[in-house]
Amino acid sequence: CLGLAWLALAARRYARRKEKLETERAALVQEQVLAAQTCVSEFQSHFHVLKGPDFVELTKLVPHEYLRDRLLVFDSVADVRAAMAAGDVFVFISHQWLGWSEPDPDGVHLAAMKQAVQSVVATGVPLERVRVWVDVASIPQANRAAQKMAISSLPCFASTSNFFVVVSPDVVHKDTGCLCNSRTYRSRAWCRAEIMSCWARNGTEGMFVSTNQGLRPLAANDAILLEALDVFHGELTCCRRGHPNADPCDLEALVLPMLGLYAEIFRDRHGVAAEAYSVLEPVKDQFYPKTFTYRCGHGAAEVAEEHVLFGDLIAAVEFAVAMDEADPDAAVRRLPDFGPGTNGQRRHKHLHALRTLDTKRTDVSITRTLRLQRSVSNDEHRSGPVRRSTSVASTRTKSMRRPGWLARGRSSWRASAPRIPADDAGDGHA
Repeated sequence: CLGLAWLALAARRYARRKEKLETERAALVQEQVLAAQTCVSEFQSHFHVLKGPDFVELTKLVPHEYLRDRLLVFDSVADVRAAMAAGDVFVFISHQWLGWSEPDPDGVHLAAMKQAVQSVVATGVPLERVRVWVDVASIPQANRAAQKMAISSLPCFASTSNFFVVVSPDVVHKDTGCLCNSRTYRSRAWCRAEIMSCWARNGTEGMFVSTNQGLRPLAANDAILLEALDVFHGELTCCRRGHPNADPCDLEALVLPMLGLYAEIFRDRHGVAAEAYSVLEPVKDQFYPKTFTYRCGHGAAEVAEEHVLFGDLIAAVEFAVAMDEADPDAAVRRLPDFGPGTNGQRRHKHLHALRTLDTKRTDVSITRTLRLQRSVSNDEHRSGPVRRSTSVASTRTKSMRRPGWLARGRSSWRASAPRIPADDAGDGHA
């Protein structure tokens, strides 16, 4: 009798705990869905741009912090629209960094960017009315928190522009020695995120690649377009470097902005975004993966595990939109048992593993040190003072170091030739 009572009590406690966990899980999913929609509905950070004349006078791409007194600041999408109505033309320049710590070591991209701006001017836009956005100058670089807020606003930034221009001349990457060009540009996750951000709201009209012959359509065909939209299979420097100190992968920072854009497209799938949805629907499982492989460290010290990325957030967004379509006035509903997406936190387990490995290496180093010291001590005892090796301390020190969103332009979401001057017609691609 007591046994049955104990089992009944345990079952009740289990049921309560399960219900509590499910409630917390549902609340987290709902919070992520709402956050995704919020982060693409309005700027989460200031929209900084350079005036056309100031941009073409630059001799080097310098960080945001050095240009604060020359940057124009827009607080909202409405502010940008008002500026457009007054005659300002916004140019969003997208490019691949040519170094791990600096974007354009030899000024090759800056020269190409200036040429791109002149190509925009050639379409009949006065240079004085051009407003240029480029990542290193427009996004805070020194303050990591401010930088994250600006990055979360990339969908708004990229789609609040008259021109989206890709700059990708052939040039060698400073740190890897590899060739960087239009093909490698399309392979970069951050570049793909910028393309997706503009395409999702504006379609292919207004998206160009800058060449020596002027502006060309960004994508020559649908295959190239689909490749450029596959954000979460793009390459990242953080992955190449093995996520030092077990920091979260940059892919995780892109989840909510990309989810917010998908939510917009799914909501308008029977209307203005029907074509965009027809492009994404067949490949959404590929474009928005539930999990990803997180790699930390290099070589024998590498730790690779499968971690949550989108989880069930795509299904959660579709369910929430469908329920809202069925009864928009209904109270907030509790979502089904969907799994949340990534929380983008540091992987403490991997950090512990790296530190454990460092500790083991350090222990071996210390053991060798002690043996050497004993040997030296014995030699001194037998034959007088012996000059000690200085390699021991340096070995230990080295082993302990660790590396540190314009209204929708409704032409098409397919690969197409944007309207450009007749003398600039061509078949370029990014």
